[in-house]
Amino acid sequence: MDKTFFERCLKTADVFKSLNQNQSNFYDGYIRGMRRAFHGSFGTDAEHEKYMAISESEPDINRRLLGDGYKMGFAGIDITHLMRIQTCLRCGWEFIPTRVKRDDDGKILEILKPKTCPNSACNSPYWNKPRTKGV
Repeated sequence: MDKTFFERCLKTADVFKSLNQNQSNFYDGYIRGMRRAFHGSFGTDAEHEKYMAISESEPDINRRLLGDGYKMGFAGIDITHLMRIQTCLRCGWEFIPTRVKRDDDGKILEILKPKTCPNSACNSPYWNKPRTKGV
């Protein structure tokens, strides 16, 4: 990762964070992960392990966003690939899909949509399908 790419990603994440407050934990994690990847020794090893251990099944949405952001930043993923904001058509929650499909070289092939709404209060499997009236 070169310095120009690193600085551009940090500035972009900072702008997106200010525009999308309900996802601020994601951007905080992303920025921290990018710093760790770029500098190699940003934070302690224990902190790094803590962020990497946060799972996708974490019930606390803010903690899960922090972990997802950290992992994406640490992997050196260009934040502009992640900025396709989705909205749950059931509860209105806005979120950024964070799971990606990669080729053998690690390049992103596509961003995967979640199976359910990431809002733990909703969790609808129909998050991307509009409601229809009964027939």
